[in-house]
Amino acid sequence: MKKRHIILTCIIAALVMSASIGGAVSYFTTYAEARGGGTITLGDETTIEEKIVSGGKEVKIHNKEGSKPVYVRVRAYASEKYPLTYAGTGWTNGDDGWSYFDAPVAGNGYTETLKVTIGDIPADDVAKLGDHFNVVVVYETIPAVEYDSNGNPVAAINADWTREADVVNVEGGE
Repeated sequence: MKKRHIILTCIIAALVMSASIGGAVSYFTTYAEARGGGTITLGDETTIEEKIVSGGKEVKIHNKEGSKPVYVRVRAYASEKYPLTYAGTGWTNGDDGWSYFDAPVAGNGYTETLKVTIGDIPADDVAKLGDHFNVVVVYETIPAVEYDSNGNPVAAINADWTREADVVNVEGGE
């Protein structure tokens, strides 16, 4: 009887152990390793080129090579004491304080030069400040063309600066 009890215990232990083998086998059969790399482009790349000139700055925006066409707008900030004015071929001054480039800027293209001029500077202030003014230039871009879910162009955007970015929530993300 004791021999029978030992055999039965061994059979039960073997069944319990074999039940857990499935999980281990499935781990090893689904494990994969990958090597290599790739470039991921998350958007267009633009840069600003600023040149300090007498009475202000000259600004150009460069849309880097390989980027899609974009619309550009520029705004400068300085002391409220001195108003800023914008002038340049191909630029339109908006009522909102921004200056808008009229045409989309293609990849590896530039905007025309926008001159930002500091106004109403009394002669004695120039001598006192030594021609040093802090003018901060900010620019924004938006795509000039919309794309469908397959990446095909569908319609040109009329530079709608009120649009918000579409945010996709990825499952498991924050």
